[in-house]
Amino acid sequence: MKNENIADISLFTSEKYQRQGYASYALNLIEQILFDDPNIIFTTITDMTKTKISSKIALKNGYTIYDRENVLVKVNPNKNLEELLE
Repeated sequence: MKNENIADISLFTSEKYQRQGYASYALNLIEQILFDDPNIIFTTITDMTKTKISSKIALKNGYTIYDRENVLVKVNPNKNLEELLE
């Protein structure tokens, strides 16, 4: 998505390292950095995998499915509803 308030995240884990928590750990680190930026309101993950593994990781980490099946969104937890509605 092209928007200065949205950060797009891409996930990929080599088969050798799948199902060991590395992607979730990396996602949490990235979110900590991104959500410290007051301009970032949302992060998105677009799942381009055949197995939908990125969706599973995103859902496990608090993302919700957007209007299209392969796009997941998370609101910056440092923002409150009033700020978002402004």
